[in-house]
Amino acid sequence: MGLWTKEQLRAFIKENKLVTAQDASSALKTSSQRRFKRCWKPR
Repeated sequence: MGLWTKEQLRAFIKENKLVTAQDASSALKTSSQRRFKRCWKPR
C-alpha cells in the first residue's frame, strides 16, 4: 500500500502533464520535498 491511491496518482500525473515515469518520479520527489520543508520545524 502506497502513500497515494491510484486515483490520486493519476490525477497528479494528469494535472502536471507528466509523460514519462522519470517525469512523474521527479515531480513526486519535488512535491514531497516541499511538503516536508513546510512540516519540518527545527528546534
